[in-house]
Amino acid sequence: MKQWEKETDHRHRMESRDLWQVSIEAILGKVFALIFVSAALAVSAYALYLGHEWAAAFLGGGTIASIVWAFAKVNRPTK
Repeated sequence: MKQWEKETDHRHRMESRDLWQVSIEAILGKVFALIFVSAALAVSAYALYLGHEWAAAFLGGGTIASIVWAFAKVNRPTK
């Protein structure tokens, strides 16, 4: 019985550590995505400021389209 209790405690500790690791990775992924999107939109705004409308539209539109695609993929209903 003692061995079973030790095994259960060990398994719970390992699962808790795995959940913590996954949440850290998810948070870092979101932070880096926010930085990337902000930088891409800033470059797009700067290109527009310089008078390069097509480059700004391509970069800004591509950034926004990728955000919409990512949200649609993540929020897709499961079967």
